[in-house]
Amino acid sequence: MMNQEPLISVVVPIYNVEKYLKKCLDSIIGQTYRNLEIILVNDGSTDESGAICDDYREKDPRVRVVHQKNQGLSGARNTGINIANGELLGFVDSDDYIVENMYERLLDVLLKNDAQISICDCECIMEAGEEISHQEYPKLETEVLNTEQALQRLDGFSYPYWKYVTAWNKLYRKHLFDEILYPVGKKNEDEFIAHILLAKAECVTVISEPLYKYVQRADSIMGGSKKKKHMDAVYALKERCDFFLERGNKQLYKATLRMAYLIFKEILCEQKNKGEDEFKEIYTWLFRSLLRTFDLRSIKLWIVFH
Repeated sequence: MMNQEPLISVVVPIYNVEKYLKKCLDSIIGQTYRNLEIILVNDGSTDESGAICDDYREKDPRVRVVHQKNQGLSGARNTGINIANGELLGFVDSDDYIVENMYERLLDVLLKNDAQISICDCECIMEAGEEISHQEYPKLETEVLNTEQALQRLDGFSYPYWKYVTAWNKLYRKHLFDEILYPVGKKNEDEFIAHILLAKAECVTVISEPLYKYVQRADSIMGGSKKKKHMDAVYALKERCDFFLERGNKQLYKATLRMAYLIFKEILCEQKNKGEDEFKEIYTWLFRSLLRTFDLRSIKLWIVFH
């Protein structure tokens, strides 16, 4: 049974974001929900980010700072998870910011419904400040999903996929991360564990308010190497296909396989040498899986690859 005001540990992975960091930290410190533990993981920054972290630790006793050698986003998140004292866990990327009542709203719907994960919407904002438009989906009042309904939202062709995969627009019961860590060295790290976390949650709440502000910048991880990012996504989706096969969920297996194919096809279309050894393992898996699953006699993937 949780206390009336449970402690929320907010993990902020930080690497060379001095331009954005103060706005991010101010938005967390200014939250209307006050019982926060704010864990700043300075992941080997070479700019003034580390010094900014130390300044905020002096200003607010809720702030904890860890300085470590660079391990990447996954490594920084894992450090925060491992030292978090809260019963609840949230993540904020250090170039983004949040609405002042985000954690109050997420906690409120989580506790009222005895949920394990609470999710909100986000607004995607270009660095200059303008909002990026996204495909519109019906906006509902608070939704309460069971495990299978939550997993169904990973069908990226029917739902706003990012909303159920990303780490940062959510509040988690910390015990969900028992024996689960982000894969170090991978991009699209959220893809590797999103389905596992949703499967462990008996109840997931979803609110349509855009309480998280995602800042798209040209030099961010998502703006970096498309090939590396997309290949990691394909490997993550391969693992998710195995996961859904084991659960006997053929519909989500097919949807996940289709997503993996579309991403891999995009990678191949960008390559000059489509016969690279690094593609052969995943190509073979995709070709055989698609042929077996959809009973295709010929397949466009083969044409694209060759």
